[in-house]
Amino acid sequence: MIIWGSYVIKKLVREGAFHCPNCQTQKRYALLQPRKWGHLYWIPLFVMKEFDSYVECKTCDKAYVEAVLEHDPARDRQLLEGNLATMVTQIVALMANARDEPLAVQRAAGLFRALTRAEPSAEAIMAGSVIVDRDAALQNIARHADILTDGGKEGVLRGVIADGPMGSAAIATATQIGAGLGLNPERVRGLLATSEWTPDTTEGSWNGNGGRDKVVPCPHPILTLRRSASTNVWISSTRSG
Repeated sequence: MIIWGSYVIKKLVREGAFHCPNCQTQKRYALLQPRKWGHLYWIPLFVMKEFDSYVECKTCDKAYVEAVLEHDPARDRQLLEGNLATMVTQIVALMANARDEPLAVQRAAGLFRALTRAEPSAEAIMAGSVIVDRDAALQNIARHADILTDGGKEGVLRGVIADGPMGSAAIATATQIGAGLGLNPERVRGLLATSEWTPDTTEGSWNGNGGRDKVVPCPHPILTLRRSASTNVWISSTRSG
């Protein structure tokens, strides 16, 4: 009796580490290439069909398409934070130019920390600190605006508006920045209308340290942005509620 037929053999293409969507952390994987072989007396003789390769987690045994190897949450977050830091610095730089003031990169870094509670990379901050092409900077702001929530967009614009005097050039620039961020024009006008502030002793105007830090309301449910008068740096503080 002649024994013949077919069976599938999974060829190991390579192994490595990846972010497993099921395990939610870095795990070892095997990239496998299934092939259907024709056999005679169980001896594989020729390939009848090749199937798409797939990734198998060695911990949970879940199978994924090969594209899962391109998914790296840590790398993706680093990229997003870099784009955000550059965008925030460009916003601060545009407003500084409109006010004819030198750019203090620590202002942009402090605003970034208030938004993310993370440290910005020096490279990302420096990338946004030099405005060679104003239109290109505004286009970059529009391109990456979706990184921020609506509350985050308002927080950024509110921060740079309250950072100094608002002359006609500064108002025009803030309006363009608001449009680039995708904010409603009426909302931008409202933020501009409430941009002026003067030190006083009204309850709630200060954060309890002798009037040294101006509290700027922020739509974020946890963060409040405040500017230190001594260092002129935007820093974050937490609040409950």
